[in-house]
Amino acid sequence: MRQVALSEAKAKLSELVDEVRRLRNPIVIQKRNIPAAVLVEMEAFRRLQEMEDQLLALQLREALKGRKYPLRKVLGELEG
Repeated sequence: MRQVALSEAKAKLSELVDEVRRLRNPIVIQKRNIPAAVLVEMEAFRRLQEMEDQLLALQLREALKGRKYPLRKVLGELEG
């Protein structure tokens, strides 16, 4: 996975976006040599969101299995 400094990302954002879209490889953006963000193509981001939603749904089903809890309590415990 390619890594770029924040200063480079600012200067070359359009090029980096094109690269991510073309190669479908995320780019890690570092601030003071520490990974701070990741630039990913939109489709990969959507897949991550879907996976997160599916995981939350699975956790809710497991939490509610055979038990009677108020939904707000279950959501509060999952956000924890």
